[in-house]
Amino acid sequence: MRSPLIAAVLRAQGHTMEIASTIQEGFQQLTRDDFDLILTALNLQDAGGLEFLNQLRVRAHTTEVIVLTRHWEPDLAVRAFRLGVFDVVKKGDVIQEDGECALTLLVDEAIQRRQVRRSRALYEASQLILETATPEMLPQVVVEVGMRVMQADDASLMLPGPEGKLVVAYSHTLSPEVRSKVVIGLGESVAGRVALDGRPAVFSEDLSQDPRFQDKVGSHRVRSSIVYPLFSGDRLVGVLNLNRIATETPFRRSDTEVAAVLASQAVLALENARLVRELRGRIDDL
Repeated sequence: MRSPLIAAVLRAQGHTMEIASTIQEGFQQLTRDDFDLILTALNLQDAGGLEFLNQLRVRAHTTEVIVLTRHWEPDLAVRAFRLGVFDVVKKGDVIQEDGECALTLLVDEAIQRRQVRRSRALYEASQLILETATPEMLPQVVVEVGMRVMQADDASLMLPGPEGKLVVAYSHTLSPEVRSKVVIGLGESVAGRVALDGRPAVFSEDLSQDPRFQDKVGSHRVRSSIVYPLFSGDRLVGVLNLNRIATETPFRRSDTEVAAVLASQAVLALENARLVRELRGRIDDL
């Protein structure tokens, strides 16, 4: 949406903005950055306008959307709301007679709703992980919760095994037989290197984006990945791998903030499970 006046008003309110002149340019920005809100001008009477909203739901389904339109009709607005739009505003009503911008309050409300929704999702995810009663089920719970919160198509949890090498505790796609054969040493492959240096990795098919993996070839099956190391102090607890295969929108750096919260809860739950196992072992030895 190109409106210097609206942009100036929102920036004066402390909002950071990116302006796209075309739909394609906007979609490219969505692959690079995470946005709380998309403010777009659309003619909802045009079938292309509703199709654009459909595409936004696919490419940025956690981002709030406010639509500015020349013609406000209730039935068209209802169709937009069904596509997840936060609000529809008639362009002529944006700037009021006193010069105030009617969008400022709506923008704040939309951003707040997205932040509340994300916080609620993280809280519910944390509860699911921490309330897992059966330690043996914990790797599966971590993987499934991680996939849901991070909108990943695939995920796996690797834990230290014999000789400190990483083994697959649970994978969404790998069978138990295949999992048992996967053993990765520290410094080997992407997960092994992330486990070794303790820094999470975010990348797409091109692994050369990260200097640590310039000698590695990415998987054409996976569009984007987050590989997050799990540490308790200086001790490696595991590695969480999150992959997007069918989802077109790649993971971004901002997604690691959400992954960090999940990782902290996973570490706490895994450490609690380890302590329970040790306690049971001591009781059995008595």
